[in-house]
Amino acid sequence: MKQEIYNAVRAYIKAIPKKDDAVPAEIYEKSIEALAPILKDMNDGVELSENDKSDLLWDLESFFITKLHHDGTFLGNPEVQLWFDEHKTDFNYNYWNAYKDFLAESSSNIPQSVIDANEKIIDGVLDYSGDPRKEGNWHRKGMVMGNVQSGKTLNYIGLINKAADVGYKTFILIIHFFIKLLAP
Repeated sequence: MKQEIYNAVRAYIKAIPKKDDAVPAEIYEKSIEALAPILKDMNDGVELSENDKSDLLWDLESFFITKLHHDGTFLGNPEVQLWFDEHKTDFNYNYWNAYKDFLAESSSNIPQSVIDANEKIIDGVLDYSGDPRKEGNWHRKGMVMGNVQSGKTLNYIGLINKAADVGYKTFILIIHFFIKLLAP
């Protein structure tokens, strides 16, 4: 299917007035049906097949954020001294603010409510991560886990930006992909 078809439906959905930043799930199929004659013309006069519509629907559900399904869960050592919450006003957030502006202004369509919820998660992770101003040797490690399209990349890029703002100097990011291939 031509990229122009994906772009046309995305642009149509972006222009639909919504109650908040998130796109209701039923909008996708209604948009594909409403644009059917235009999409047929864009597809050299051939109507989209059910496979094409299914691919387009998957693309739209992946491209737009419908809603934040889960606020995240922290599993942490209760003996770790939390620090960030009481010191968060001590810092200038140049990298974090630039990242938030990028998300809000880019074509990523990430609702402000999702950016705000992600910031709460990031602040919680920083709280467990240890104060980078602390003298002496110490270390912390952590792991971000989540389902496909659940916001892991959004989270760890935001975490790295905010961690740089509060004084962390070194970041080691290890990405591990596990792909299960199914035999035909």
